[in-house]
Amino acid sequence: MKPFLISISLFILISSVIHAQDHKAKIKQTASIYIDAFLKSDIPKTVQYMYPKYVNAHGGKDSLIKTIQNDNKVNEAGGAKLKSIIMDEPGKEAKYGNTIFSVIADSITFQYGPGTYYMKSAFIAISNDDGKSWTFASTADLNWLISVQPEVAKLNIPPTTPMQIISIDPSKQFPVQSTNNTPTIKYKLIGRRAIAMVVVTHNKEYLADTSSIRLIKDKWIKSMVIGAFTVNPDDTVKYGANAMNGVNKYIIDDEHYPKIYLQFIGLMKYVGPAD
Repeated sequence: MKPFLISISLFILISSVIHAQDHKAKIKQTASIYIDAFLKSDIPKTVQYMYPKYVNAHGGKDSLIKTIQNDNKVNEAGGAKLKSIIMDEPGKEAKYGNTIFSVIADSITFQYGPGTYYMKSAFIAISNDDGKSWTFASTADLNWLISVQPEVAKLNIPPTTPMQIISIDPSKQFPVQSTNNTPTIKYKLIGRRAIAMVVVTHNKEYLADTSSIRLIKDKWIKSMVIGAFTVNPDDTVKYGANAMNGVNKYIIDDEHYPKIYLQFIGLMKYVGPAD
């Protein structure tokens, strides 16, 4: 190869590397604004940086803002509070047609009652203007995202890990919901689908709703398995469509409260033996 052609090739290579680095800096800067707005409950700014097809699928900007604000109120009433979102470095870019994608892994910490929980997940940065601007899509409802943006199926998206409890504050309790004129609370994820709630007692599993869960006192619960955001297709066979976004299990302390289940088990659907 002639020296001139070698110089041109090197120039193209160096330019492409610098261009990618510029995109990475822009992605990190924009993602930081998006996450900060989310943590501060600045919903209008949060929605501003959401993937447009997701916003449109939920009735447009104003409609989605109201929906998320209502969901936040429900989560706060239920004792759930997001504490931190720490993102990793943006992943290698992938371009399909006029759209550029970059997967960003993140670590999420949140509090529910006396427990602080931790999980790892990911979201996707998307640009349709050659990296000049970026919006972000959650992977919590991956099937929907692939249905509107099929190229997402080609990306290397790390799996969402099960929630792990990292600390307990004994001075705090799980929230007690009043049953007097209180509407049934539907716990939702951003994907707009509820999770499944299962009570485990005497080695049997019962499908619960928020009304029956309220009957269970904190002291009756031996332990909890938090499976929200952890998608297992087999769960929908046993627990129904709500399990698309995971299953939370409440394990009753049968040793100390062997007859408690008689007070509420008639309100729940038996789904089978415990795993």
